[in-house]
Amino acid sequence: MSAAPEWSDVRIFLAAARAGTLSDAAKSLKLSQPTLSRRLDQLEESLSTQLFIRGRRGLTLTNAGEAALTSAETMERGAADFARLSTGQDPSLTGTVRISVLESLGGRWLVDHLRQFHKCYPEIKLEISVSYGLADLVRREADIAIRMVRPMQNDLIARKVGTFDFGIYASPTYLEAHGTPKTMSELDNHDFVFPEGPIYDAICKAWPAIIRYEPRAVFRSNHLRALISATASGFGIGLHSAISAQDFPSLVRLLPETTDLSAPMWLISHPDVRRSARIRAAYDGLVTLFSEQAHVFRHPIETSE
Repeated sequence: MSAAPEWSDVRIFLAAARAGTLSDAAKSLKLSQPTLSRRLDQLEESLSTQLFIRGRRGLTLTNAGEAALTSAETMERGAADFARLSTGQDPSLTGTVRISVLESLGGRWLVDHLRQFHKCYPEIKLEISVSYGLADLVRREADIAIRMVRPMQNDLIARKVGTFDFGIYASPTYLEAHGTPKTMSELDNHDFVFPEGPIYDAICKAWPAIIRYEPRAVFRSNHLRALISATASGFGIGLHSAISAQDFPSLVRLLPETTDLSAPMWLISHPDVRRSARIRAAYDGLVTLFSEQAHVFRHPIETSE
C-alpha cells in the first residue's frame, strides 16, 4: 500500500490547482518549474492516478483531481488550525505580523504611522500586503486585515474602526474645459475616470449609481494611484476616498450635498491568532491608531465664503 502524501506534496498540488499553470504555481511557491512538474509527477505516481490534464492553456483537474482538491483543502485547514494554535500560545513580543490592507491605506498613510509602533516593539517585524480582496485569514495569508467589507466567515472576528468618506472630484483644468456640473443629471454629459477589477467592486459598494456613468469612461485602471492621478491630470471626473484626495489638494469636490458617500472600515483577525502577544499588540495598536486618526478619513468641513 502506498504511503499517504506528505503536506509538502499537498501544498504543491493546491498551488497548481489554484494557479492553473505550472509557471504561476512555481512562482507562488518559489520553486523552479521543472522541480514543481517533477513533484507533481511523483505525487500522481504515488497515488496511481492522474490529477491534471496538462494542455497549452494550463492545467485542468481530472475527476480524481477534483476529489483530491476537496481532501487537500480539508488537510490545509487542519494545518492552518495547528499553526494558529502554536501561534496563539506565543507569549513573546518578537516575530512577524502580517497585515493585509487596502492600497489607499498601505501605500503611505499606514506605513507612516507604523513607525511609532516599530519604536515601541523593535523585535516585531511587520509585513504589509496591499490587497483589495478579503485576505484569507483562515489560510494564514495574513494575521490582520483592514477591509471595507465585513467577513462572512463565522470563525473570523471583525471590529469596526472607522469610516471611509468618498466623493466625486475633478481637476480645475477639466472643469475649465468642460464646465462644472451643478446637478446629478449634468454628470451624464461628462467624462469619467473609472476603476477596474477589485477597486471597481469596492467603489460600487460605496456608490452603486456609478455604474450608470461607465459608458462615459475615458480612462480606466486597476491601480488606485493611477486613477486619482488621472483625475488630477484632467481626464475626467472620478470617485475617490477623502484620504486619497488629500494628496491632491487642487482637486475640486463636486456635488457634496448629493454625493456624501461612506463605507465602514473593519479590522479583521482570527480569534486564535489574537492570543499571540505580538499580533495582539499590533491589533490593539491599530485600534488606537484608527481612533486617533479618524478625522483623516473624512471630508474636510466645507465652508462658504
